[in-house]
Amino acid sequence: MFFRKMNEQEKENSRRGMVVGFMTYMLITAVNYCYYIVTDNALFSPAVVFLTGLVASSVYQFILNYTDEQIEEMRKNKDE
Repeated sequence: MFFRKMNEQEKENSRRGMVVGFMTYMLITAVNYCYYIVTDNALFSPAVVFLTGLVASSVYQFILNYTDEQIEEMRKNKDE
């Protein structure tokens, strides 16, 4: 009702974005843990870790969808 159905390419871009977000979470968590071992202080707060992964996932998904739209427009213009 509120959201439209995603096509297959958008679903694939969403999956790729989630993978990038998850890998970002793992990287930030590893850096934070290593910093904690060395200094006994956390480098990033949990909110920063959460928001960084969320933003990375969303931005990567947006970039993939945007580039797909641009490529599709270029193909349509080329065919006309």
